[in-house]
Amino acid sequence: QCVETYATTFEPFRELYLENSRLLQRTDKIKKADLPLDWFREQLQLYKQQTEDIEKISNSKDVAVFSVKTDILREFFTPSPVTCRDSLHELLPVIAREKNTAMLEDLQACNHYLDDVPTTVEGYVEYTQYCTSLEARMDVVLTEYECLKDLFTLLDMERIHIDEVDDQTYRTGTRPQMEKLRNVLQTVEDGKDGQVNHFARNIDDQIEGLRARMAEVVQQSHNPMIEDDTADVATVIEYVASLQQETEALLKRERELTRFQELFEKEPTPIAELREEVARDVNDKVRLWVSLRDWDALAQEYADMPFKALEPATVNEQIGKYTTIVKQVSKTQSSNLVVPKLKSKVDEWRQMYPIIQALKNKKIKDHHRRLIDEVIGRIQDANGIEKNLSEIPDYTLGMLIDNDVLQMRDEIIAISVTATEEDKLEQNLLRITTVWAGGPNKPPVEFIVNQHKESKDTFILSGASIEEITGQLEDSLLTVSTIAANK
Repeated sequence: QCVETYATTFEPFRELYLENSRLLQRTDKIKKADLPLDWFREQLQLYKQQTEDIEKISNSKDVAVFSVKTDILREFFTPSPVTCRDSLHELLPVIAREKNTAMLEDLQACNHYLDDVPTTVEGYVEYTQYCTSLEARMDVVLTEYECLKDLFTLLDMERIHIDEVDDQTYRTGTRPQMEKLRNVLQTVEDGKDGQVNHFARNIDDQIEGLRARMAEVVQQSHNPMIEDDTADVATVIEYVASLQQETEALLKRERELTRFQELFEKEPTPIAELREEVARDVNDKVRLWVSLRDWDALAQEYADMPFKALEPATVNEQIGKYTTIVKQVSKTQSSNLVVPKLKSKVDEWRQMYPIIQALKNKKIKDHHRRLIDEVIGRIQDANGIEKNLSEIPDYTLGMLIDNDVLQMRDEIIAISVTATEEDKLEQNLLRITTVWAGGPNKPPVEFIVNQHKESKDTFILSGASIEEITGQLEDSLLTVSTIAANK
């Protein structure tokens, strides 16, 4: 029992052996875990202490009447902390190399970018933004550098072997690069005001250049061709479109420069007339000529389309759209002869639209079509043969336009209105007929008769039915009188 009690004093050595064995099985995980440097310090100190404790185990000890041999046990435990220490001695240089390589690459990239002194406003803005973002993460960079520095110090203190190349890379690469980065950032900060003033003057010069270019655009926008309603449409559109592109480029650059002024905390100096006058004038010129081209194409499409395929609502929508465009561009292009030209084309279709509506009237019947034929007269079909309109199933609006249908506008509309009114009268007459003769799900109007007393051959009219029929008769007579008057 005394021996067993003595044996329990070696339990801590058994536990450290098992724990050390587990550590040796997870060295890869330790490397990936990115553990703090203090953990490695503590482990190395722990293995050193374990080694000393194991060395203190005596060869043997007398316990009661027994002599307990422990030299073999000491020899068994001795390699455990040494192996763990050697494992960390192998792992730490690898970790140091990887961290040093990553930091050196980062520092070199930062210094390389900062060495490229900007010569343009855009470059300086990007440069300052880079410096700002770098300064925001400098605390992290410095912390990582200090950790790396402590790691190499630990390697030196523990006399852990490190590859000479790795050591030189740290001493002649990472450390000087870190010092250089600090100095460059300080230099940038010290010279910031001077650089800002320099590039602010450069922005002012560029804005003046934009003003000069804007004056050229204004002069080019006064080309007489733009206000000539006989000029080639495609040529003018190409010309004004190029002015529009130039104006948009000027606007874009002006916005960029004023944004830079705000970043430099300088008073923005936008070119107000460029935004409010020149751009609008040029855009309206483009819009005017493009609308003239598009309207001609649209009108031709409608003219060539079979009349039965024409949608009045769509036509009216397009007329409204181009009417609005004419009103808008006329504010800046009042002297442009193209404005009245486009207006007259759109107005012609505004006059034409009621004719389209009239001819599309579903209330028109054959006798109305004959009246319309008489008003319009004979027109040529697609083969050039003269026919009445009702005889051409696929007539187009273009055929009517060629026959100067606008001159018959009032007569055609009047016939359409008549057809609508006649249809209303016919519907009223039909309702009267349905009331008296009966219709679907409705019986005809009839008197109700009752047998008079006990007489088999004598009948009397029901008072209720007489009143009902009399009232209905009066309503019907009134409606018939109205129909007759309208006819």
